[in-house]
Amino acid sequence: MTKKVIERNNNIFIPIPKNIGRHVGIESGSYVKVTDDGYRIIITPKAPKEEEFTEEELHKLVSLKKEKGKTFKSGKAMIKHLRGLMKK
Repeated sequence: MTKKVIERNNNIFIPIPKNIGRHVGIESGSYVKVTDDGYRIIITPKAPKEEEFTEEELHKLVSLKKEKGKTFKSGKAMIKHLRGLMKK
């Protein structure tokens, strides 16, 4: 398959057909690693890494996990609880 290379704002864009992108897990907004081996351009899909969470965010996630299955009597009670979690 041949695609036309487009240049904008000092960057080169190469359209990737949707079926190929979907096959390798790339969609609009995805991150990719772009490298070369001297002869070819290599585009590798990048998955989000767990270490992108701060320690504070990880602590909040662990707290939420511990409260799995928690129920509330009203929407106001739920909102109050969620606000309290954000202050921790």
